[in-house]
Amino acid sequence: MSFASFPVIAVNDSQTKHLFDNRYGTGQSTLDGILRATNLLMAGSTVVVAGYGWCGRGFALRARGAGANVLVTEIDPLKALEAQMEGYRVVPMAEAARVGDLFVTLTGNIHVIRLEHMRAMKDGAVIANSGHFNVEIDLDGLKKAAQGPTRVREFVDQWRLDSKSVFVLADGRLINLAAAEGHPASVMDMSFGRIRPRQRAHAGEGCAPHSARARPRDRAPQAAGDGHRHRHADPRAAEVSRVLGRGHVSDLVQVRVAHLGLDRTTNTPVVILQEMEGERVLPIWIGPAEASAIAMELAGVKFSRPLTHDLLKQVIVGLGAELRKIIITQVKDNTYYAELHIYRGDQVIQIDARPSDSIALALRLKAPILTSDSLLEHTSVDTSDTVSESGAGPLDPDTLKTYLQNLDPEDFGKFTP
Repeated sequence: MSFASFPVIAVNDSQTKHLFDNRYGTGQSTLDGILRATNLLMAGSTVVVAGYGWCGRGFALRARGAGANVLVTEIDPLKALEAQMEGYRVVPMAEAARVGDLFVTLTGNIHVIRLEHMRAMKDGAVIANSGHFNVEIDLDGLKKAAQGPTRVREFVDQWRLDSKSVFVLADGRLINLAAAEGHPASVMDMSFGRIRPRQRAHAGEGCAPHSARARPRDRAPQAAGDGHRHRHADPRAAEVSRVLGRGHVSDLVQVRVAHLGLDRTTNTPVVILQEMEGERVLPIWIGPAEASAIAMELAGVKFSRPLTHDLLKQVIVGLGAELRKIIITQVKDNTYYAELHIYRGDQVIQIDARPSDSIALALRLKAPILTSDSLLEHTSVDTSDTVSESGAGPLDPDTLKTYLQNLDPEDFGKFTP
């Protein structure tokens, strides 16, 4: 092993760098840069903070202090739980995109805000980056799909996207450096001041100190497909997900329709989704008409009267589009939520829909059904063949076939197997 002929100090390993420079320096200078560039009123605005590392939590603190309503997006379960327990609302970017006024990325990752997110944003949304180079925002995708840019003021570019405007600050580069002056010198002194004694201690030894070895603390997540173990593939995640409860940790799992059942307590139809490679399940209570539609798709039976998912299919096909996936996103107040992800050329259309219709549509168009790992963990129940009278038991094929054969147009919507 060879060593450098001079001491090497990893300043990012310094606790004062994380605790003070990243948190207070980035927090203040990011807000400073945004205000200088836009003159926005923060009070009452909805600010979306992407990433809850030290930089993200610093900016979230400053934005909340200025009177903003702060939402946090985060893929690390522990950091997401931290944000939630510190009083922020934690949501996936797909949900935050619809309500945010100002979006700031502070992750160090790539394409944190993608074209489908920008399409979902409200007219006049402002997007800035303070986490890394100009890779956190998918600017290439925006340039291909939008008209512009039009420089409306220094550091502010307007893009026309689907008959609305989004504003990108400083071409996606670090807003605290582009439009402001970076961190105050005093907080940077705190970062480097702790390093100086170590530097003096190792001066002249002819080798790098042990602290120069990279440690994983607060590192940016690796891009998907880079061959490294994802830092969130951790047994802690399942426990944290149960605390979060609503499936906001965005690790998606593909599921299949395991069976259609009947909750004998309420005489209510239930469709059971099960993960493709595992035993966890997601039961979804549905209406009789929706149960009939899913039952027909499972059995390959067509009904003379077009059902809701038939109409959705006709619209998608008529537009020359493709249903790529459906996502069961969350359960809130005993209500299930789903999203259709439809692709038409380079356009990505995201539509909220009922899970029951979405599942029938996915079966018809052979599209994958996804849900979050945390939602499976939160709702999983025993669905073995031996179920109690109050359980959601599967309908055997003969019962299902008989039910469908006896279905009459006048009785449509009645689920009485």
